[in-house]
Amino acid sequence: MTNEELERKMEFIVEHQAQFASDIQQLGDAQARTEQNLVRTEQVVSGLANVVDQGLRVTQEGFRDVNAKIDVLVNSQIALTQAQSRTEENLKNTDAKIDALVDSQIALTEAQSRTDENLKRTDENLKRTDENLKRTDENLKDVNAKIEALTQAQSRTEENINRTGENLKNLIALVDRYLREGRNGESRR
Repeated sequence: MTNEELERKMEFIVEHQAQFASDIQQLGDAQARTEQNLVRTEQVVSGLANVVDQGLRVTQEGFRDVNAKIDVLVNSQIALTQAQSRTEENLKNTDAKIDALVDSQIALTEAQSRTDENLKRTDENLKRTDENLKRTDENLKDVNAKIEALTQAQSRTEENINRTGENLKNLIALVDRYLREGRNGESRR
Protein backbone atom coordinates (compact mmCIF):
# COMPACT_ATOMS: atom_id res chain seq x y z
CA MET A 1 0.00 0.00 0.00
CA THR A 2 1.31 3.30 -0.90
CA ASN A 3 1.56 6.36 1.13
CA GLU A 4 -1.04 7.95 -0.83
CA GLU A 5 -3.42 5.15 -0.32
CA LEU A 6 -2.56 5.09 3.30
CA GLU A 7 -3.17 8.78 3.57
CA ARG A 8 -6.45 8.43 1.85
CA LYS A 9 -7.46 5.67 4.15
CA MET A 10 -6.40 7.69 7.13
CA GLU A 11 -8.15 10.72 5.80
CA PHE A 12 -11.16 8.55 5.24
CA ILE A 13 -10.91 7.18 8.78
CA VAL A 14 -10.39 10.69 10.22
CA GLU A 15 -13.37 11.99 8.29
CA HIS A 16 -15.42 9.14 9.45
CA GLN A 17 -14.06 9.56 12.92
CA ALA A 18 -15.06 13.23 12.80
CA GLN A 19 -18.39 12.27 11.34
CA PHE A 20 -18.71 9.61 14.00
CA ALA A 21 -17.85 12.10 16.74
CA SER A 22 -20.34 14.55 15.29
CA ASP A 23 -22.96 11.83 15.13
CA ILE A 24 -22.19 10.85 18.72
CA GLN A 25 -22.50 14.51 19.73
CA GLN A 26 -25.82 14.67 17.99
CA LEU A 27 -26.85 11.43 19.61
CA GLY A 28 -25.83 12.83 22.99
CA ASP A 29 -27.85 16.00 22.34
CA ALA A 30 -30.75 13.88 21.18
CA GLN A 31 -30.31 11.68 24.25
CA ALA A 32 -30.42 14.77 26.49
CA ARG A 33 -33.54 16.02 24.72
CA THR A 34 -35.06 12.57 24.99
CA GLU A 35 -34.29 12.49 28.70
CA GLN A 36 -35.87 15.91 29.11
CA ASN A 37 -38.85 14.75 27.12
CA LEU A 38 -38.94 11.62 29.19
CA VAL A 39 -38.96 13.68 32.42
CA ARG A 40 -41.74 15.84 31.02
CA THR A 41 -43.56 12.73 29.84
CA GLU A 42 -43.20 11.23 33.33
CA GLN A 43 -44.61 14.42 34.81
CA VAL A 44 -47.50 14.42 32.32
CA VAL A 45 -48.12 10.71 32.89
CA SER A 46 -47.99 11.29 36.66
CA GLY A 47 -50.41 14.19 36.29
CA LEU A 48 -52.61 12.10 34.04
CA ALA A 49 -52.44 9.26 36.56
CA ASN A 50 -53.62 11.70 39.26
CA VAL A 51 -56.39 12.94 36.96
CA VAL A 52 -57.36 9.38 36.03
CA ASP A 53 -57.26 8.41 39.72
CA GLN A 54 -59.49 11.36 40.64
CA GLY A 55 -61.72 10.63 37.65
CA LEU A 56 -61.90 7.02 38.74
CA ARG A 57 -62.88 8.03 42.28
CA VAL A 58 -65.50 10.48 40.94
CA THR A 59 -66.72 7.82 38.52
CA GLN A 60 -66.93 5.27 41.34
CA GLU A 61 -68.84 7.77 43.49
CA GLY A 62 -71.04 8.49 40.48
CA PHE A 63 -71.58 4.76 39.97
CA ARG A 64 -72.48 4.41 43.66
CA ASP A 65 -74.90 7.33 43.31
CA VAL A 66 -76.30 5.90 40.07
CA ASN A 67 -76.57 2.44 41.69
CA ALA A 68 -78.40 3.96 44.66
CA LYS A 69 -80.74 5.75 42.27
CA ILE A 70 -81.21 2.57 40.25
CA ASP A 71 -82.02 0.73 43.51
CA VAL A 72 -84.59 3.42 44.32
CA LEU A 73 -86.00 3.14 40.78
CA VAL A 74 -86.12 -0.66 41.02
CA ASN A 75 -87.91 -0.46 44.38
CA SER A 76 -90.21 2.18 42.97
CA GLN A 77 -90.90 0.00 39.92
CA ILE A 78 -91.66 -2.97 42.19
CA ALA A 79 -94.04 -0.83 44.25
CA LEU A 80 -95.57 0.55 41.05
CA THR A 81 -96.03 -2.97 39.68
CA GLN A 82 -97.72 -4.04 42.92
CA ALA A 83 -99.90 -0.91 42.86
CA GLN A 84 -100.74 -1.64 39.22
CA SER A 85 -101.79 -5.17 40.18
CA ARG A 86 -104.00 -3.80 42.95
CA THR A 87 -105.41 -1.22 40.54
CA GLU A 88 -106.18 -3.92 37.98
CA GLU A 89 -107.90 -6.00 40.69
CA ASN A 90 -109.87 -2.93 41.80
CA LEU A 91 -110.80 -2.29 38.16
CA LYS A 92 -112.06 -5.86 37.85
CA ASN A 93 -114.14 -5.36 41.01
CA THR A 94 -115.34 -2.00 39.72
CA ASP A 95 -116.24 -3.58 36.37
CA ALA A 96 -118.24 -6.24 38.20
CA LYS A 97 -120.01 -3.57 40.25
CA ILE A 98 -120.71 -1.52 37.12
CA ASP A 99 -122.10 -4.62 35.39
CA ALA A 100 -124.33 -5.24 38.41
CA LEU A 101 -125.35 -1.58 38.40
CA VAL A 102 -126.16 -1.73 34.68
CA ASP A 103 -128.22 -4.89 35.24
CA SER A 104 -129.97 -3.17 38.13
CA GLN A 105 -130.61 -0.10 35.99
CA ILE A 106 -132.05 -2.27 33.22
CA ALA A 107 -134.32 -4.01 35.73
CA LEU A 108 -135.28 -0.63 37.18
CA THR A 109 -136.06 0.72 33.70
CA GLU A 110 -138.22 -2.32 32.96
CA ALA A 111 -139.97 -1.92 36.34
CA GLN A 112 -140.44 1.79 35.61
CA SER A 113 -141.95 0.89 32.24
CA ARG A 114 -144.34 -1.55 33.92
CA THR A 115 -145.13 1.08 36.56
CA ASP A 116 -145.84 3.62 33.81
CA GLU A 117 -148.20 1.13 32.14
CA ASN A 118 -149.88 0.45 35.49
CA LEU A 119 -150.18 4.18 36.13
CA LYS A 120 -151.74 4.62 32.70
CA ARG A 121 -154.27 1.87 33.45
CA THR A 122 -154.81 3.38 36.90
CA ASP A 123 -155.46 6.78 35.29
CA GLU A 124 -157.98 5.15 32.94
CA ASN A 125 -159.57 3.37 35.92
CA LEU A 126 -159.67 6.67 37.84
CA LYS A 127 -161.41 8.34 34.89
CA ARG A 128 -163.98 5.53 34.82
CA THR A 129 -164.28 5.76 38.61
CA ASP A 130 -164.80 9.53 38.33
CA GLU A 131 -167.50 8.93 35.73
CA ASN A 132 -169.05 6.26 37.98
CA LEU A 133 -168.83 8.63 40.94
CA LYS A 134 -170.56 11.34 38.92
CA ARG A 135 -173.33 8.92 37.98
CA THR A 136 -173.44 7.70 41.59
CA ASP A 137 -173.62 11.33 42.76
CA GLU A 138 -176.47 11.96 40.34
CA ASN A 139 -178.14 8.74 41.53
CA LEU A 140 -177.56 9.82 45.14
CA LYS A 141 -179.19 13.15 44.37
CA ASP A 142 -182.15 11.26 42.91
CA VAL A 143 -182.14 8.89 45.90
CA ASN A 144 -181.87 11.85 48.30
CA ALA A 145 -184.74 13.56 46.51
CA LYS A 146 -186.76 10.34 46.77
CA ILE A 147 -185.75 9.92 50.43
CA GLU A 148 -186.78 13.52 51.01
CA ALA A 149 -190.10 12.81 49.28
CA LEU A 150 -190.43 9.59 51.31
CA THR A 151 -189.53 11.49 54.49
CA GLN A 152 -192.18 14.05 53.73
CA ALA A 153 -194.64 11.29 52.84
CA GLN A 154 -193.61 9.51 56.08
CA SER A 155 -194.23 12.73 57.99
CA ARG A 156 -197.62 13.08 56.38
CA THR A 157 -198.30 9.41 57.04
CA GLU A 158 -197.31 9.87 60.69
CA GLU A 159 -199.51 12.95 60.89
CA ASN A 160 -202.34 10.96 59.35
CA ILE A 161 -201.61 8.06 61.72
CA ASN A 162 -201.57 10.49 64.63
CA ARG A 163 -204.84 12.03 63.48
CA THR A 164 -206.22 8.58 62.84
CA GLY A 165 -205.03 7.58 66.31
CA GLU A 166 -206.69 10.69 67.77
CA ASN A 167 -209.83 10.03 65.78
CA LEU A 168 -209.74 6.40 66.87
CA LYS A 169 -209.32 7.46 70.51
CA ASN A 170 -212.15 9.88 70.09
CA LEU A 171 -214.22 7.17 68.44
CA ILE A 172 -213.36 4.69 71.18
CA ALA A 173 -214.19 7.25 73.80
CA LEU A 174 -217.43 8.03 72.03
CA VAL A 175 -218.33 4.35 71.67
CA ASP A 176 -217.35 3.77 75.24
CA ARG A 177 -219.52 6.68 76.39
CA TYR A 178 -222.42 5.45 74.31
CA LEU A 179 -222.05 2.06 75.80
CA ARG A 180 -221.87 3.38 79.29
CA GLU A 181 -224.82 5.51 78.84
CA GLY A 182 -226.65 2.55 77.60
CA ARG A 183 -227.17 3.55 74.21
CA ASN A 184 -226.37 0.33 72.65
CA GLY A 185 -228.04 1.20 69.60
CA GLU A 186 -231.24 1.63 71.42
CA SER A 187 -232.83 4.85 71.26
CA ARG A 188 -233.36 6.66 74.41
CA ARG A 189 -236.56 7.96 74.92
